[in-house]
Amino acid sequence: MFPAALADYVPLLRETDDLHRLRLVAHEFGLRWEDAPLPQRLRLVAGEPGPVSPPWDAFLAAYVEYRCYHDRLPAPDWVFGPGRYLEGFWFVLPPEWRVLRREDRIHSPAAFEVHGTLIAERELAVPALRVTAASSERMLAMKVMSGRRSDIQDIRTLLGILGFTAEGEVLETVANVFPDEPLPERSLEIVRLLTGG
Repeated sequence: MFPAALADYVPLLRETDDLHRLRLVAHEFGLRWEDAPLPQRLRLVAGEPGPVSPPWDAFLAAYVEYRCYHDRLPAPDWVFGPGRYLEGFWFVLPPEWRVLRREDRIHSPAAFEVHGTLIAERELAVPALRVTAASSERMLAMKVMSGRRSDIQDIRTLLGILGFTAEGEVLETVANVFPDEPLPERSLEIVRLLTGG
């Protein structure tokens, strides 16, 4: 399960690349924002997010200002604070997507331009289609049960997202998801390797 408040996303944002950061903010947090009743939305952004990196600190401020503006809510004061503006412009999408930079320049919302971050408004849209994906706990259980070495990095990432450090936490999660399935020995070895158990 992803955090609710934007500030709680910061540890995840610090550990990943720009495209995944964009997905976490615009889509994961964006869904939380849209699912929250209007009066509760300001609580999601009341706490100032800690630093991620200068471009992403500006992006978070621009994103919150943009969302608040469109919902006719006052943006929190931290959005306008020091460290929330870039001196030049930064394209959110990576350089290999430079074909979209013209669109980013033309269709970037005003809040993003002011903060020095450029991204086309369509990249910020939360799709109307809702797809239910496996929770992090279920995904961890499936990856562990498969026992494939190719899943070790994914398992490591999921352990970090879930904050699991002990073998017992992982085994309990797997048992909750697959109560009638015995854990293969190779899967147990992977869990012990990653948890130091």
